Amino acid sequence: MNKQAWIDYALKEGFESFEIYQSHNKEKVVSWYEGEMESYVTSRVTGTSLRGIYQGKMVNQAMEEVGDDNKEKIIASMIEQAKAITSEDKQDLRKP
Repeated sequence: MNKQAWIDYALKEGFESFEIYQSHNKEKVVSWYEGEMESYVTSRVTGTSLRGIYQGKMVNQAMEEVGDDNKEKIIASMIEQAKAITSEDKQDLRKP
């Protein structure tokens, strides 16, 4: 994921601010039955959370396995989410 490209695109599409948070989780699970290894499973998951302010409305999107080819679709979805918010409360990502 080219994070800077996502941020630049979101700002170009009208987001006032935009941030990306990622977490990487690795897991190994070993199962034993009657003294013998029954299974051995490994997994690696990258979770990505996007958050931005669009027209004063804060929106979030969480996903796994995000690719740069989905950038336009996901940002457009976040814009639609923001447009659906009816609250007039002003939102900020960071309080000054």
